[in-house]
Amino acid sequence: MRVLGEGVNGGGDLCARPVKPFERGRPWLRWTRAPCKFNRENDYDWLGSGVYFWESNPARALDWAQHLQESRRGSPRSIVESYVVGAVLELGYCLDLISTAGIESVKASYLDLRSDAEKSDVKMPVNQGGSDLLQRRLDCAVINYMHAVNKRDKRRAFETVRGVFLEGKPIYETSGFYEKTHIQICVRNLPNIKGVFRVPDSLVRTRVAILGYSFTESEKQLFVEGESWPQLKTGVRRSCSA
Repeated sequence: MRVLGEGVNGGGDLCARPVKPFERGRPWLRWTRAPCKFNRENDYDWLGSGVYFWESNPARALDWAQHLQESRRGSPRSIVESYVVGAVLELGYCLDLISTAGIESVKASYLDLRSDAEKSDVKMPVNQGGSDLLQRRLDCAVINYMHAVNKRDKRRAFETVRGVFLEGKPIYETSGFYEKTHIQICVRNLPNIKGVFRVPDSLVRTRVAILGYSFTESEKQLFVEGESWPQLKTGVRRSCSA
């Protein structure tokens, strides 16, 4: 399954030019100044360690980048300019926390981690940071523990992790929809990032949600020839707000 992911959480110097993502190898490495620099190793990351993307949500990606730009102003990690970079991702072997199987797997991992912590007399981390639990040290530890156990037991490693998050305030009284609800994808296996491309300004603030996109052969060729974005036609489903 290929999905579009916009923006790399944490900001940074990704080159926002089109690439040739469908050729053999990993030509995008020439264009992105080594994406591995964006690997997140914070102990509070929501989906564990890896490279983070917002799924089909360029506006939210830009909001986050601008938030970081403002919060880091004047610091050694300050951001000069915030923008959105699109990416073509292959989910591959995915720990999908939108599925029942994924949730049950993480629940089992939590129980195993808690058992190990009790045997070792180690205090379990906790999620904290307001109503949105912005610092999710427990969730991060549970998911990273799952990866470590898979590696120890020589099981197949997850290439990506995907989760949905209800964040922000309800959009109206008694609403079940929240202002900042989004899906994040954490890529652990860099070859699953097939390429990056420039996201047109017209799509960054669009009120049309791009839910999925399948590239045709002719549209793939547009990338090879250096165009910035194929026409949105085949394979696009739209959901429009009023």
